[in-house]
Amino acid sequence: MPLDQKPHFIVVHGVQAGSDEDIESKQQIESLLQSKLDEIELDSDFDVIGVTYEDENDEAQQPYKWLVRALTTGNPLASIVLTKVLDVVGDVFTNSWGTETANKIRSKIKAAVLDSYQAGHPVYLIAHSLGTVYCLDVVCELMAEDEFYLGDDRDTWPVQSYVSMGSPLGLTNIFSQRNIPALQNASYEKLSWHNFHHPMDPVVTGNVFGAPGQYAGAEGPVEQTYTNSSQSSGWTLQGHKTVANDQWLIAHVSYWDEPIIGDTLVDMVWG
Repeated sequence: MPLDQKPHFIVVHGVQAGSDEDIESKQQIESLLQSKLDEIELDSDFDVIGVTYEDENDEAQQPYKWLVRALTTGNPLASIVLTKVLDVVGDVFTNSWGTETANKIRSKIKAAVLDSYQAGHPVYLIAHSLGTVYCLDVVCELMAEDEFYLGDDRDTWPVQSYVSMGSPLGLTNIFSQRNIPALQNASYEKLSWHNFHHPMDPVVTGNVFGAPGQYAGAEGPVEQTYTNSSQSSGWTLQGHKTVANDQWLIAHVSYWDEPIIGDTLVDMVWG
């Protein structure tokens, strides 16, 4: 099937509080892309599709939230704080424990990718934070299926490139290292993976109090964990260290308007 339709950017958010309606990652990537295209005076059509899963997480965590409310009866402030903490921490445990909810989330992302791909759109998968873990699993699952990634024929690639931002994939004590499937019978094409990380991002470094990560250049924890296995499997993992003057959790959400990310997305598709 020729991938001759306009490009689709599928965006998957990370750990969130609130509900699906509160997530603005789709709009943020739309704005970043359009501003970069306007900057170079390129008039090109594209769609950004957001995949959200916070409602699934909230449903799975509902029994624990009821327990929190029961234990904090008469103390509404404590109830609010503990519920928010549970909301965020629960998202991480949902993934790291390999729960039924995690399987549903991966299936939701995969279905969105295949819907676009089967309609003839080249797909570029973009993920933030915890979403990077789900999305890497989805790409690996697709690569393991016989009908996809047939050598150098990019029309058989459901995901053309993968972009991760603020990823905790280098924290292998929480998220076990994934096996990177090999791109079979490809003589010149490589599956590109661009990873953006901020040295003060605690989700990247694992330093919960915001101490900077101890690494040089563009090779952060994800690159240190996955460069060798990805290269031997026919992927190209390129690290990018962002330089915004943000710290701690502000650093973790700083990626959405980073010019270098917009430049990379535009180069991948129109460069």
